[in-house]
Amino acid sequence: MNLNVALWIDAPSFPGQPKISNGGFGVPLKIEISSTYKIDAYGKISEHQILESRLNGMLTPGDVFSKWVINLTSPDQGNREESDGLNFANTFIDAIGWVRSQSRK
Repeated sequence: MNLNVALWIDAPSFPGQPKISNGGFGVPLKIEISSTYKIDAYGKISEHQILESRLNGMLTPGDVFSKWVINLTSPDQGNREESDGLNFANTFIDAIGWVRSQSRK
């Protein structure tokens, strides 16, 4: 199941200025949530799981972190050699670099 919501967020006005003074400036905010659910014999939802969420087409930081942890703890990770560059330290440094790159935008 996918839920898409499109919103318009008005820019805040400066303190002491009337709200109308922002000149109609704002930013679009598109929220996308993908999820799965199971229905029991009575037709009620018995289990619900959010798969991922996106803001303006980008994965939310929580989803990026979750995917990173899942990949880090996957059974295949233990079978890889340190020389692959996918050990914990390198992965952690990559994650920090991604967070920093997102904060510069």
